[in-house]
Amino acid sequence: AMRRLTKGDHTLRLENADQARLDIRAVPEIAFCYWPTTPVVKALPPRDRAFAEQYIFPNANVLLTHNKMTDEEYDMWRAEGRQWVSNSSLPGLDDKEAPTADHVYEDWANNACMTRPGYSGIVVDEFLSSPAGHYAAWSEAVERLYANPGFDGKTYYAWVVDTYKHEPGLAFMRKLYDLGGRFAWERYIHEEPTDELATLRMYSSVAVVDDWQKLMPGLMERLTFCLGSFTTPSCS
Repeated sequence: AMRRLTKGDHTLRLENADQARLDIRAVPEIAFCYWPTTPVVKALPPRDRAFAEQYIFPNANVLLTHNKMTDEEYDMWRAEGRQWVSNSSLPGLDDKEAPTADHVYEDWANNACMTRPGYSGIVVDEFLSSPAGHYAAWSEAVERLYANPGFDGKTYYAWVVDTYKHEPGLAFMRKLYDLGGRFAWERYIHEEPTDELATLRMYSSVAVVDDWQKLMPGLMERLTFCLGSFTTPSCS
C-alpha cells in the first residue's frame, strides 16, 4: 500500500516487524502516462498486464488514462492508496473564437474521472500561448469545478509547456495554484550522440524552473516533471 503524508512528524506501529518493509519517498507522485499503453514500435514486447505488473505498477502511484479502468484494476489501485487520473481535452484550444465558460465546464465536469467516486481527477491537455479570452473561459470553468462540493477531493492537473512566459497563461496558473491544482510540465528530451550531451540537454531544459519559481513561489510542490524520450517520428 502507498499513503501520502503531510509534512511533519509521524509515528508508525508495526505489528509484524519481521515481515515489514517501509519505503519513505520524498517525491509524492510518480505517474505513468498512459495506461493502457501499446508500443509505438510493433517489434517491441507487448505492453500487457504482465509488463505493467513488472515495470509500471510497482513504481508508480498515479496512472493517467484515456479510458475507464476495469473494476479489478480500480479496486486494486484504490486499495493500495494510489490515484487514477483521466486525460481531458482543452475546449477551444484550436478555435479562433474563445469558448464559453459553460461549454468548458460541462466538458470537464462530465469526464468519467470527475463523476465516478474514487477517481482522483483530470489532467487537461494542454495550455499554450492562447488569447486572453480563451484563458478567461478556462479560468472561470476551473473555479466552478473547485467550487462544486460534488468534486471535493478531485485534483485538476494542467499540462503546461512554457505557459508561465505568457501573461494570460501565468495568470491562469496562479489561479489554479491558489485553488489547489497541480501542473504537468512537458520536457521532451531528444536523442543525443553521447551521454554527456544528453545530460547537458536534460539539465539545461529544466534550468528555467528557477525563473518560473520566482513568478510562482512554492511551485515545486505542485509540479510534475514529464520527461519524454523520443526515438521515432514525429517528435524527433
